[in-house]
Amino acid sequence: MGWILVTLAFILCGIFLILHKNPFCQTSSVVADTCVAVDDWLQNPSANAPLSLQFLPCMDNETAQETLKATKQTSFYVINVVNKFIIEASNRDLPPDAGILYVNQSGPPVPLLCNPYYPDLTERDCSHAEVNFGNVAQEWRKHVCEVSDEGLCITQGRLTPKICDQMTVAVNISYSLYSSGEFLVQLGDCSFVLKTFSEINENYCPDLRRYSFWTYVGLRIVATSVMCATVLWMVYSRERRIRVFTKELTEQNHFP
Repeated sequence: MGWILVTLAFILCGIFLILHKNPFCQTSSVVADTCVAVDDWLQNPSANAPLSLQFLPCMDNETAQETLKATKQTSFYVINVVNKFIIEASNRDLPPDAGILYVNQSGPPVPLLCNPYYPDLTERDCSHAEVNFGNVAQEWRKHVCEVSDEGLCITQGRLTPKICDQMTVAVNISYSLYSSGEFLVQLGDCSFVLKTFSEINENYCPDLRRYSFWTYVGLRIVATSVMCATVLWMVYSRERRIRVFTKELTEQNHFP
């Protein structure tokens, strides 16, 4: 059993020796080679480094910026459509012959959603009368009325539950485009890969080297200890058998 434990411990030592560079000899390792490759690529991403990312379909900066512009335009357009509906339908006391825009709306006006962009797609601040993405659903719910079987309001309110849900869906789409625009650019030009590898190199490589070395040393100590214990046990067993044999031989000499 002892030799089995020794063998298993040395096998594990060999595995961690592959993963971790031996400090007493100039041999490479999986951990060291991977971290070195990451560091080389971070120093010069465009070079033909061991960690080449040429297989990724990265876009150039101009194309990435066009993608960002398209997301901003879509977000701007969706918010404008929602606000236009609020101004021209929900916040107006329309007559019954207004068609589908008439839901017997009444009560305080529905606040407009803050559009984070000007028409030229530059950033703008929200006014006090506008609601932002964070609380727009709660604010609009305050203006929802109860409806009849015909879909008309029977209590005070300017939005039916169905209209409010449709407006909320449109806002969620606009917010997704607004919040993920920069990430889409990073995804397109592969700059997120650079950021990810930087985090790996800075936060994980040092600890990975250290912990793998400690594991290797620990397994080596365990294997050596078990081997020494096994050898001592064999020596002790041999000496014990010799003493037993000597004792039996002595007894035989005293009692022929």
